[in-house]
Amino acid sequence: MKILEEFAIDFIKNHFDEIDLKKVGWRVKSKDGAIRGIKKSTKTLNWVIIELMTWGTGFNYIKEFTIPNDAEYFIIKVKDKYFSLDYNNGYFFKEVHTI
Repeated sequence: MKILEEFAIDFIKNHFDEIDLKKVGWRVKSKDGAIRGIKKSTKTLNWVIIELMTWGTGFNYIKEFTIPNDAEYFIIKVKDKYFSLDYNNGYFFKEVHTI
């Protein structure tokens, strides 16, 4: 999903220097390497959103995009679209039209 790729890449462009690469176990050497990894692997893209944006820096960046809901699903709003973590297919998101 192009919108999620752009979202994760924007995060890397703006916050790469804040990431504790050793703590998160990510073996990238540069911002460009991180972006290549996101473009190459959907799993890496989703890992950046699910894990890295939550605890990979000293601040929980994903919190401002998370939509509270009664079912306690992990739902985020990016631009004008909603995405839910697909619990049947871990580390992947699916677009949802209602929350």
